[in-house]
Amino acid sequence: MTSENGSLRSGNNEATIYIKSSQDDGGDINSGIEFFTAGTYCLKNGVRYIRYTEPGNGYGGTSMTVKVEDGRRVTVMRHGAQRYRIVLAEGERQHSLYSTDFGELLLGVSGTKIRSDLDENGGTLKLEYMLDVNNTVTSHNTLEIQVKNGGTGFISEEGAKNAGYQQQH
Repeated sequence: MTSENGSLRSGNNEATIYIKSSQDDGGDINSGIEFFTAGTYCLKNGVRYIRYTEPGNGYGGTSMTVKVEDGRRVTVMRHGAQRYRIVLAEGERQHSLYSTDFGELLLGVSGTKIRSDLDENGGTLKLEYMLDVNNTVTSHNTLEIQVKNGGTGFISEEGAKNAGYQQQH
């Protein structure tokens, strides 16, 4: 719930969320997604949670949960046909199991940059990390999440700009 002034309280709060991610394999293949969606934003035991559903990716909506601890440690969890849980902390390498319909893959995940100005009204979370397989870097990745607490649902790009989102290139 949000308080009367719209600030974050414990429990799920409606939020409008902007997602921009990119993946660079160091070669010819660079990919990314960018979208606005409705989701929830909450504070529980001092940890911030951002939850949303990715738009159609061929598997039907995949639900995502982003757990932000003190802006220093972030866990990104994907639930659906493709599942993973990656833990990011600057300068640390973790292992993650990536599950698909075709089997599982063990990935190395190295956090290179975490920046968060999330507060009770929302804010921005920026992540940079590398993925590796058998200690060989396969991609450099970025994820930017902007959250507006008290969102009312899916909005257009124009509506997002009017709501105060800052698209950054």
